[in-house]
Amino acid sequence: MSNVKDFLKRKDIVITPQRYLIEALGAMAQGLFASLLIGTIIKTLGQQTGLETLVDLGGYATAMSGPAMAVAIGWALHCPPLVLFSLVTVGYSSNALGGAGGPLAVLIIAIVAAELGKAVEEAGYTFVEPDDELQERITSLIYDDVKGTGDLNLQRYESVLQAMLDPAGTCRCDTLMLGCTELSVLNEAFPLPQLPIIDAQAVLVEDTVSRAKAIRR
Repeated sequence: MSNVKDFLKRKDIVITPQRYLIEALGAMAQGLFASLLIGTIIKTLGQQTGLETLVDLGGYATAMSGPAMAVAIGWALHCPPLVLFSLVTVGYSSNALGGAGGPLAVLIIAIVAAELGKAVEEAGYTFVEPDDELQERITSLIYDDVKGTGDLNLQRYESVLQAMLDPAGTCRCDTLMLGCTELSVLNEAFPLPQLPIIDAQAVLVEDTVSRAKAIRR
């Protein structure tokens, strides 16, 4: 346990309400103000004055609210540059796919992505986010298949993994880390030992059981 605490302290991962509900949420509000609210003001001004250029500029600012919020959250969590820049994609996709709950989705997913990015970088790895098209496919696996119909499709699951690992693709990953419960469900249903996959949930469970057995002895 002391090793985990030392690691979290070294990577400045502070799991407290102060860090997430005050600092991260406060920074997110600034990102929202700097994009959506300012964009709405500019767009309204353009509509009232008949200046189409202002209407367009306001629309561009509004469209960037997701990335602005995610980057602001990453800044509050003291992310290193590469992790911070990757949050642009995280913010855009989570806000777009979150619908009416976009800002809440950005808050939760950006926090998880930021903290995982900081932790992964410690081991010398580069944290890679899926592009928008691939993120939509992953989201469909989670919400349409596992949470929706319950029909698990090996072909859809494996095609997403192969796209992430494709040396000629946009991600070109060496190793995949599954950080979502629904993806762990798919990994348990369709084990693919030939692929370099780390199932975070499985590792956590195995380590918990191992530590519990050690205590019992």
